[in-house]
Amino acid sequence: MTKALTGLAELLVKGGSPKTKAQEVLETYTKKNKTKDDLKNISDEDLSLEDIKKKYKVNQKQKRIPEVQTAAQKLYEGKIDKDFYDRVVKAYQPINLITEMPEVPSLKRIQGTLKSNQVEEGVVGINKKGIDLEGKRVASRLDIPAYENYDTWVVSLHDGTKTGGKAIGYGQSAVLKNVEFKSSEKGGLNIARGKTPKATIGRIHGDYLDAPTKNVYNKIQLELNDPNSEYVQIGMNPFRHSYFYNKKTGEPVLAADEVLQLGPLVLGKGITKGKPKDFKFKKGGMVMRNDNYNTQRVI
Repeated sequence: MTKALTGLAELLVKGGSPKTKAQEVLETYTKKNKTKDDLKNISDEDLSLEDIKKKYKVNQKQKRIPEVQTAAQKLYEGKIDKDFYDRVVKAYQPINLITEMPEVPSLKRIQGTLKSNQVEEGVVGINKKGIDLEGKRVASRLDIPAYENYDTWVVSLHDGTKTGGKAIGYGQSAVLKNVEFKSSEKGGLNIARGKTPKATIGRIHGDYLDAPTKNVYNKIQLELNDPNSEYVQIGMNPFRHSYFYNKKTGEPVLAADEVLQLGPLVLGKGITKGKPKDFKFKKGGMVMRNDNYNTQRVI
């Protein structure tokens, strides 16, 4: 807030005449102890990082669906098969396509809702250049705390040359080529049945393409509104399944030629499909590779 605006606000509110909307806005800007409602009317760019945290603070942790959790436990115990489990998921936790473009958070908002060590790692567009990631093998996912605690979609980028690679940056969007969808089947089942809390068990591995978020947004918007688009929506929710899936058909997705990611909206082109029956769980099983579908299964 500049001294000029502060002085103008003080000048405008003097006298007994009713306040105009402009006066009310200026008063909000100069108010020392702003409420969350006050902050909603102020641009992120005019707020401190602490005020941004206050502005977007929420508590929206996703909850398990009891019927699906019970079915996941029975699947683990071998009391039902995968086909029956899938029918329970479809009935009680159906997959919904995203039909509207998601909000793109400002870079200042991302900076304010991430932890300080995450910001230090680098936010594309602030202290990290996308061109420096060009061609590198990265793994993208969503930053869960930023969404659950601040209602902010942040794309988290990791070293994609290995499983569980460390974070190398954060951003508003991502475009990846030569994509593999990787997840922990056993970890997904443990989350679904409530043994472990929800965590990120899946990552999208691909070669990073530096593209302005505005261009990514426009491309996704075009494809989202095209009934004949060659792109499909892809989702991942360990409360539902342990694998990435085509949100229209529910079928597992193992690979893609290209992925466009804007927050929770992921579009894939040239996808390689798997079969739900090849993702099976048995108590005490070991993870092994199924060469037919280039994924993992538990035996």
